[in-house]
Amino acid sequence: MSWGQYVVYQIDRSVYVYDMETQTSKKLFTHDPGWDFYNYMILDGHVMVIGGTEATCRAWAVDIADGSVIELDTYGENVVAFSAHYECNGYFVGLLHASNNADKYYISKEDYYRSNYDAAFR
Repeated sequence: MSWGQYVVYQIDRSVYVYDMETQTSKKLFTHDPGWDFYNYMILDGHVMVIGGTEATCRAWAVDIADGSVIELDTYGENVVAFSAHYECNGYFVGLLHASNNADKYYISKEDYYRSNYDAAFR
């Protein structure tokens, strides 16, 4: 997956980012060995990393520039609370798990990174 000059890829359980301008690569994250699934996507200069088992899910936003990690709240469930599909004008657009429908919701990036999913709106 790519975002601007960055490409994200996975080798075994580790997620890396490759900077196409500087032609350098760095490891951002390594998934726990006991996880049954893991995935990632890149938005807003962050790699959104998801991993877990059938019983639980954990999610993080890893800043590409400085490597800082924000754990996103999954409410202890086995799904992400807000599944961002794309970004626009300071917002993420995606699905809100608690809504139980497939309508598009909007959440400010600030609220998303604070796991303030109650601020999502249609």
